[in-house]
This record gives sequence, structure tokens and C-alpha cells, in this order.
Amino acid sequence: CAIAEGVEHEKQMQYLKNNKCDKVQGYFISKPLDAEEAIEFLINYNKYSIGIEGKKGISE
Repeated sequence: CAIAEGVEHEKQMQYLKNNKCDKVQGYFISKPLDAEEAIEFLINYNKYSIGIEGKKGISE
């Protein structure tokens, strides 16, 4: 399992999805967060179902 780092654009996400990479991190998912923001993000992670398909609230 590989994790793509530095994903910033939807085109990158689509390329990765097309090439069977479903683990990503980068500005497309979230800006850098301080500790408090990171905790809030993790608490809400499942609510938003962030996936390779796109940003918060978009999943298949």
C-alpha cells in the first residue's frame, strides 16, 4: 500500500484513483492543521467520508 503525498489538485486525485492509489494526503484534503484543528478534523473524518473521489462530502 502506497500513500501519495502532496496531492493538491483534482486531476492528481483522478490520476491516482485510475492507478489504484486510494491513500493520499495534501492540500486537496486539508491545509496543515495545528493540534486543535487536527483533533476536530479527526472527530469529523467519518462524517465527511474523505476519499480518493474528492473533498469533504464527496464519496461513492
